Amino acid sequence: MRINTVGNLFKESIKNSIRHPLVTIASITTVALMLLILGIFTMFSMNITQILYRAGQQPTVEIYADYDITEAELQGIQQRLQNSPNVQSSQMRSPSQNLEIFKKTLGDKAGALDRLKADRLPYSFSVKLKDPSLLDNFRVEISSQQGVRDVRYAGELLNFFAKAQRSVNIAFIVAFVALALIAMFIISNMVRVSVLARREEIQIMKYIGATNLYIRIPYVFEGAIVGCLGSFISSIFVYFIYTGVYHKLMNGVDVNSYYALVQIGAAFWPAALICLLFGVLIGAVGSAVSVKRYVRV
Repeated sequence: MRINTVGNLFKESIKNSIRHPLVTIASITTVALMLLILGIFTMFSMNITQILYRAGQQPTVEIYADYDITEAELQGIQQRLQNSPNVQSSQMRSPSQNLEIFKKTLGDKAGALDRLKADRLPYSFSVKLKDPSLLDNFRVEISSQQGVRDVRYAGELLNFFAKAQRSVNIAFIVAFVALALIAMFIISNMVRVSVLARREEIQIMKYIGATNLYIRIPYVFEGAIVGCLGSFISSIFVYFIYTGVYHKLMNGVDVNSYYALVQIGAAFWPAALICLLFGVLIGAVGSAVSVKRYVRV
């Protein structure tokens, strides 16, 4: 197909959109709403995934010793961990080291810990197991060791985020499918109105030798344009929404903290690209299905 032919078909699709502005605006608005939800859920999913990844880099098990632990009890815990067949590696942290880690985690808000003395914190041990399935047995084993106050498992946090992500994904799929069907229905009506208005023109085009493809392509372009405009509008809203949330939640938080949000640029551009692709796809497919139904040539 020659370039000038494609240009003519594109111009024809623009004219079709302008002929019925209310239907076109309704289609763009519906697509924009659908893609706004898609963009928000995409950014939310990116942040959950990043938190899961960073949390996964943390030690699997944290063991906290008694505040008044003796040197003998401390050595006993170290020996128990070194001899345990379930332990892959372990590292002891002193109270002063724990205090520095807390301050680093808080970032700009670390000043809140200035009055906290290191001797108010316990010794702790970061432990990685050879197999996560050994957790329950290991927890029972190490909890009986004298001097151990508490055993915490980072996997509990990971499981929470994983369940939250699954729930969000299910809700997103349901919402997206519902809105996609609504958008395709409105686009279908847009094509139907345009076809009925140009019925005689389409018949004349057919009589003078226009192919089915030549007649139908402008409507597919029209749907793609609607999807593109809808994605542009939704991307603007997604940007400002995420920027506001980012600046509010990240105020004073270290960007290297494991619970830090994905930076604005890194989150926005992938979400905008996804919105654009889905918008054009929904618009083009909706129009293609509809035009095949209504354009009987």
